[in-house]
Amino acid sequence: MHLIRRVYGTMIIAADGPDAARAVVDRARATVSQTGKCFFCEIMLAVPAAIACADVGDVEDAKMYLAAAEDSAELWQGTAWQAAILEARAHLARAEGDEAQAARLLADAAAIFEDAGQPRDAARCRA
Repeated sequence: MHLIRRVYGTMIIAADGPDAARAVVDRARATVSQTGKCFFCEIMLAVPAAIACADVGDVEDAKMYLAAAEDSAELWQGTAWQAAILEARAHLARAEGDEAQAARLLADAAAIFEDAGQPRDAARCRA
C-alpha cells in the first residue's frame, strides 16, 4: 500500500513526455483505488500526478491531485515536500496561463529545494 504510490510517482516522472506521464496517472488511479490510502504516502503520487495533469492541460485533475498533495504535505512539515507543492502549483499556474505566477512559484520552490540539499530539484525549477 505504501510503496505503490512511490513507484507510480516515479513512473510518472520517468515517463517519456507529458502524454505518457498522464497515461501513467490513469494507471496509478486504477491501481491505487484498490490498495487503500495512506495520508503520508499520498504526496509521493499526488505531486507528480498534479504536474502531469497540468502539463497536458487537465486542470481539473491537476487541482484534485494538488489538493491531495497539500493535505498530505501537512504531515511532512519542514521537508522538501513544501517545495514540491510549489512546483506543482507552478505547473498548474502555467496550465491556467499565468506565466508570471508560475515563475514566482518555481523560484520559491528552487530556493526551498536548495535549502533542503536537493540541488537537482532546484536546478529543474530554475530551468
